[in-house]
Amino acid sequence: MLLVFNPVSSAILTEGAHDGGALVATYIATGGGSDFAPLPMAVTAPASLVGCQAYLMTMQRIAAASKDEEDKVDHAGTFEELIEYMFPSGLNVRESLLRLLPEYLGPIPITK
Repeated sequence: MLLVFNPVSSAILTEGAHDGGALVATYIATGGGSDFAPLPMAVTAPASLVGCQAYLMTMQRIAAASKDEEDKVDHAGTFEELIEYMFPSGLNVRESLLRLLPEYLGPIPITK
């Protein structure tokens, strides 16, 4: 998963933040290699991502997922759905279906 942040000014720092900011776009890997597709989210992405920073995150599925749970993850259509699978809510929740791994690449400056 690729998360794109727009650096924001900080009240403490005199320049834009270099380790995060406002999440403005999300992308999901669509197979091997470097192919990514936009993953819709509640926030509309800006027309240009130039000047933003990206972080490449890796997710892991649980090992004992049922067929229904695997289908839910495979067909997640929005960023919010993936968040719900990582941090489920409700009374009858077994465990999260996805976990973020601690390794990531970034920040990756977007220049084009």
